[in-house]
Amino acid sequence: MSEENVELARRFVEWFNAGDAEAAQAHSTDDVEIVPLRAVMEDTVYRGTGAFAAFMTDNDESWAELRFEAEEFRDGGERLVAIGQLAAP
Repeated sequence: MSEENVELARRFVEWFNAGDAEAAQAHSTDDVEIVPLRAVMEDTVYRGTGAFAAFMTDNDESWAELRFEAEEFRDGGERLVAIGQLAAP
């Protein structure tokens, strides 16, 4: 796993926590895919150019505050997996 990919993943976590969909989308590719925890229950996966905006809008509708604290990043082949704590105080 490249250090560049890990650093970018860390930045995405920062943008998520700040609610900055614009910055996150600006640094992603058209084939971005966000598979949130609730995807299993709701069958909701966010893909493409509007993925971050849609994901963050849905989160704002469900939670007053939502934060992700990344503890570890793992190489998943074509994917980088972030493992951590999700908090909705």
